[in-house]
Amino acid sequence: MAYASGWSSIVELQNGQVVSDAYDNAFANIDFALGEIDVMLNGAGYEYIQYILNTTPPSVLAEGMMYYDQPSHSFVAIDDIVGTKLNLGHELDERAYNISGQVILEGKVVAVGGQDANDVIEITLANASLLATAVAFGISTSEFAVGGIGKVVKLGRVHGVDTAGVGVNGLLYLDDAVAGGGLTGTPPEITTVVGYVIEEQSGVGVADGTIYVEPRSIISLPNVVAYMNQNTATSSITLSTTPIVIDNFNSGLSGGIIMPYFPSTGIITAPANGIYDMTIDFATNYDGVGQNVLHLLVQIMGDNGVDAPYEVGRYNKELGKSSTSTNGSMTKTFSGEKDISYYMQMSAPDIDLDLFVLENVSFSLKSIDIR
Repeated sequence: MAYASGWSSIVELQNGQVVSDAYDNAFANIDFALGEIDVMLNGAGYEYIQYILNTTPPSVLAEGMMYYDQPSHSFVAIDDIVGTKLNLGHELDERAYNISGQVILEGKVVAVGGQDANDVIEITLANASLLATAVAFGISTSEFAVGGIGKVVKLGRVHGVDTAGVGVNGLLYLDDAVAGGGLTGTPPEITTVVGYVIEEQSGVGVADGTIYVEPRSIISLPNVVAYMNQNTATSSITLSTTPIVIDNFNSGLSGGIIMPYFPSTGIITAPANGIYDMTIDFATNYDGVGQNVLHLLVQIMGDNGVDAPYEVGRYNKELGKSSTSTNGSMTKTFSGEKDISYYMQMSAPDIDLDLFVLENVSFSLKSIDIR
């Protein structure tokens, strides 16, 4: 209903009755309008606000506005992130702050990097090449400048995505490419599902597909293992009651999947809490031990960088009388902790072993169950 005061102009000022009637009509209209507003706010049948059913978005949109979008049958809210809108009830998004040091384009998979003092989640590009970066927080639905604020869709539809080669209902995974943040239709070894296709793109090279974001992070792992080998030691040492760390591994003969390893120090770092198998194989030679029964002690040590290193497993190898060489093998299953460094050390607890040469050693850490 349109309201008007009824006022036009004062004609023949000397005609006081005309002026009075005009005022009466004007204020009668005002009273009527106020009465309807009162009923709307407090009366039966007016317990709602009726929005216009917009078939197209309003021509002017600014922070703090809300309208009803008739095609999607949802309310749309506008905030300070230019070019984005939230379809209430259809998607869940989150404000985030880019700490990656590079521009994060729209449609990139991101991982949490922390939380700043203003309670804004910090993000960086996700990547399936490492456990630490394979947890998908969501997909960017706006471009993030370096150190900028943007929006991340955690659950719901994202348009304008390259879905080449993936049909409707096809799963999309976090890619393990170096650049980070990418999607692929082929699951990599660390498998994180980001979502699935609900609308295929219209052609090759046309990034106009639509996906439904529903992350399920790290649902599959490869054989998580790190190992080191050393062959033909270049010099001998005296092995005494004081343990020595076995390091200076030949990096050319070392390898690993996911798990950090450092050949020069002999350290392998666990990527996550879990049950691990650690295996050591070794072969040695040394001066003859005579008729004494001696031992060679191999220990697996853990180091959290704060407390003193602690033993998680040991292998006490008895040396035969008059022996000049020995070899051995051990496997220890234990509960490993994330970011703890594990290494091996050797000692001769009974007597010094002169001219001790560690001819070769194989030292590996393999997870059999990561939780």
